[in-house]
Amino acid sequence: MVEVGRLARHDQGAREIIGELLRGSIYERLLGLQACFGSGDADPALQALNDASRSVRGLAGFIMARLGSDAQVLAGLETMALDAKVALLHDLDRRHRQAVMDAYIETLIARQDRHLKRLLPLASQDLVRRALPPLIDTFDLIDWKRLTRHHPEIAHAQIRSWIQTANRIPQDQRLLQVVGVVIPGLSKLAPDLALDLVHAMHTLVPLARLPLNTLITRRPREVADLVLDSHEASSISFLRVVRHLSTEQLLALFEHYPTRSIKTAWANSNRSNAWRFISSVGLAGALRRYYSPAYCGGAAD
Repeated sequence: MVEVGRLARHDQGAREIIGELLRGSIYERLLGLQACFGSGDADPALQALNDASRSVRGLAGFIMARLGSDAQVLAGLETMALDAKVALLHDLDRRHRQAVMDAYIETLIARQDRHLKRLLPLASQDLVRRALPPLIDTFDLIDWKRLTRHHPEIAHAQIRSWIQTANRIPQDQRLLQVVGVVIPGLSKLAPDLALDLVHAMHTLVPLARLPLNTLITRRPREVADLVLDSHEASSISFLRVVRHLSTEQLLALFEHYPTRSIKTAWANSNRSNAWRFISSVGLAGALRRYYSPAYCGGAAD
């Protein structure tokens, strides 16, 4: 069909064949759309964006993101259902067509469209910063997840500002709920920003109320230091990251939190000599001598 599309550039008969296919069955409509890759004409795809067939709509969006002009894309977005708009905008993003994405979202801002909140995170950083203030108070947890995924720095800045104005928890339970979805997302994308939020939130709530499971795999030593410095009761498991902790941190965790998970982590850490050492001199003695190579047969971390 690509070759038929090429012929259609200058052959009326080929254009008629494509037209017949586009009016046919689902299979025929799909064939007709594939001719766009040869002709370079995205107009059939524009017309098919609201086809009754999901397969046809999907192929039409795929073609629009690659062949459609900015004007065609904007016209198509105006007619599409929300889920289809999201799919096309994501496809445009993969094609690095941020300008047309921003142009469409600008139209949503101008008319205060009800879908703006859902689509704004797909805009450029500058546009999000400009349009976010009047919307941020209406964000639900899913909106916060999207903002964090697409613009982690902006999500971090918004939460940081919120923390500064918060008096105390539990009066501001909403902040705690939002942090509960933002910190895990930041931990994957920008762990240093997540760690900063944890430090800031720790002035309001105990560490036990913060989601640290993802962050601990990205910044294990920093989380271990935070837990140790807090002197709070902790049920955090360091089993997955034990190889990334220093011996000093493991000994301190064992002393302050002698739970089964800490013991298991230590046992699995290739520090079996340290186990025998601790058994012979006691934990207090081990801490005083601090895992010296002279006693344990290895260098400290």
